[in-house]
Amino acid sequence: MIIPAENERDLKEIPETITGPLEIVPVQWMDQVLDLALERRPQPLPEDVAVPGETPKEQVAGGDAARGNLNPH
Repeated sequence: MIIPAENERDLKEIPETITGPLEIVPVQWMDQVLDLALERRPQPLPEDVAVPGETPKEQVAGGDAARGNLNPH
């Protein structure tokens, strides 16, 4: 179980019968959470790769959104 380092002091209030079988890892930074929780770190997509569900920047800049019309219908 990953917990904020600031909450580590609160563990003394929880009985050992509950915390005993758990591996409790206090962390201070989100990077630590990612290192513990993920098999590998995500890498940003190159800017020229289309993301499903997103409109390419060129289409938005030259389309209705640029003219203030955000309704696609």
